[in-house]
Amino acid sequence: MAADDPRLRDRTPRPKFGGMHTSTELLGFVDIELGARRVRIPIRSADPEVAEAEPALASFVASGTEGAIVVRAEVTSPLFDAAVRTAAEEAERYFSRKLLN
Repeated sequence: MAADDPRLRDRTPRPKFGGMHTSTELLGFVDIELGARRVRIPIRSADPEVAEAEPALASFVASGTEGAIVVRAEVTSPLFDAAVRTAAEEAERYFSRKLLN
């Protein structure tokens, strides 16, 4: 079977971040600098079930050496921007510990 065979796509396990499948909508990226490294963190919309249970507008979720900023709503407001900045700071701390130590 070829790698692009549709039968394989259905069986391919998808990594999860905090109960969220990475198949949720990709909204953009945040780039953070860690020493000489640049790490690109995806910003994804939250799974509707997760969004109902989580009150934060944005948060950083990680698994091993992968992570994403998950947003609960697509809003353009100072509160939303601050929540994404806070999540990016969490991502920076997390990856600093993982990649630089």
